[in-house]
Amino acid sequence: MKAISMHCLRYLLIIAAAFAMTGCSSYNNLSRTYVSGTDYYNSTYRGHTHGQIVKEYGAPDREVSDGEDGYILVYETYHTSSYVDNMGFVDHSVRKSYIQFFMDRNGVCYNVKTNKLAPGQAEEAFAAVAISAGVLSGLSTLGFLTMMVPFMFH
Repeated sequence: MKAISMHCLRYLLIIAAAFAMTGCSSYNNLSRTYVSGTDYYNSTYRGHTHGQIVKEYGAPDREVSDGEDGYILVYETYHTSSYVDNMGFVDHSVRKSYIQFFMDRNGVCYNVKTNKLAPGQAEEAFAAVAISAGVLSGLSTLGFLTMMVPFMFH
């Protein structure tokens, strides 16, 4: 009789630990709808003049024709990173972020294209990754408990 109750206790402990780990995060934290950077910058800068944009961003990296009567103010930033994996191999990557302000012949912005996120969303994306990492560490703890429970009652 005593062996059966210990056996049941082990499984109850495993189930309780599983429920405890699932409470570490909620799906709602990860399912936020993001505004695209292009939408954000269009709603913010459409209608701004050449002078206003240059005052805020500085001189553009280059100006090119828009193919009609206007021009495009191009701002580019290159981000480099290096990573050494556990085998000692080095991985270099270069990522270009850009913002392009399309200006009409009067120097008024009529469109913006970018691959940037809207301000504040990079931090939120990082927080979502941190929450996911917390869930994974909880699953690791659950795995550890699952392995250790049989030894706890011997």
